[in-house]
Amino acid sequence: MRFFTLALTALATSAVVPALELAPVPELATRNFFLGSNSSFDLFSGLDAEGCAAFAGACLGAKASAIESSARASLDAWIGSADLSASLKTSLKSWCSGSVAELDVDVIAELAVYIPIAVGLAAEGGLSVSISGITSTITDAGVALDASLRADLTAFLKAHVNLDSEVNVALEVCASGGVVAALTADVKAAILAYVESSDCSLSASLIAAIKLWCAGKAGSGVSIIGDIPNAASISASVGASITAAIDSEGIIASSFVSALKTWIVSIDIDLDADIKAALELIIEGKTASSLDDTVIIKLTQWLFSEKCSLAGQLKAVVLVWLYVRATVGETVSILSVTDIATLTAWFEGDVSASLSAVVKGVIATAIAGEAVVNVSLDAVAQLVAVISGLVTGVSVDIDIVVILAKWVTGNTCGCY
Repeated sequence: MRFFTLALTALATSAVVPALELAPVPELATRNFFLGSNSSFDLFSGLDAEGCAAFAGACLGAKASAIESSARASLDAWIGSADLSASLKTSLKSWCSGSVAELDVDVIAELAVYIPIAVGLAAEGGLSVSISGITSTITDAGVALDASLRADLTAFLKAHVNLDSEVNVALEVCASGGVVAALTADVKAAILAYVESSDCSLSASLIAAIKLWCAGKAGSGVSIIGDIPNAASISASVGASITAAIDSEGIIASSFVSALKTWIVSIDIDLDADIKAALELIIEGKTASSLDDTVIIKLTQWLFSEKCSLAGQLKAVVLVWLYVRATVGETVSILSVTDIATLTAWFEGDVSASLSAVVKGVIATAIAGEAVVNVSLDAVAQLVAVISGLVTGVSVDIDIVVILAKWVTGNTCGCY
């Protein structure tokens, strides 16, 4: 188990990033790029959620055999009416029929700009997609402690403020009605060890319930999460697609790299040199580990400013890329008392009813004064989907976006 030293600033390293020579942009890739443009959404007019998921899967590099035949059939039936070039239509049809196992890299590069919208439309139908296939986000919502036990656990936490950080994170997530999927493997191991130890002063009923919760099983005091808000289903779907875009080491998938490369060479404004150098690290297939704290702060601030016209899903992927950097450092950051108060007031409002159990658990961790390093990649991706504006039905004020974005990147001081 790796322990982290909590501090208010992250350990900084610096690197000189060479300029990257970028290739010309295909004509198609410069059209309809920005998430939210009417023409981008119009491209998918008449295509159902399953077909959108198949389209996204193809663009992510999935093999045709990994995508259900019904989804490929839906996509195939729509292709003829799509506003795409003849060559792209031919490539997609070949993939749908299975005559080619996967799309060529050049084809993916041209279609990658549409991934964010296709993923979002699939998510609204309760579907998530990755290179491994299409899954439903409604089938496994997880389990949560019953209200009475959550109240008991909340009281316990207020009376025990000096718990080990990993144990505290697990109990805070549990008490908030969150699910075990929000925890990293280390944190899950820590809470299981704690409830078995002589140091644990939880009641027998809470210990039994927490063990069930960790196993994802319903039982006494633990219930399967029932009705799921539509926004929660969407955040799970989009979060899954964000997770699929980046590996555990912090390397972003080639399809998203292509879309980012397209954006950089197509914008009319000059990017700040530090921001451009950071984004070029992604294009070079590198992690964010070499970035200095000052660059992380500048990049995070830019992502959610009016100057950033990056598509929502690409913005989310960049933010998760920065999260992975935070998890490998030995020094991480927590929110200030002021930020916690602001976040708590928002979280206790009406918005909570629209959030997934996973996202609730992540936010509860931040409010508890804990660091993002103890939260799983999958869970962070769901939170990032929400604050990046990718979840229909959830409106997040910019001050909350700022607080959560800087917490996710591990730089909570001096960002704004």
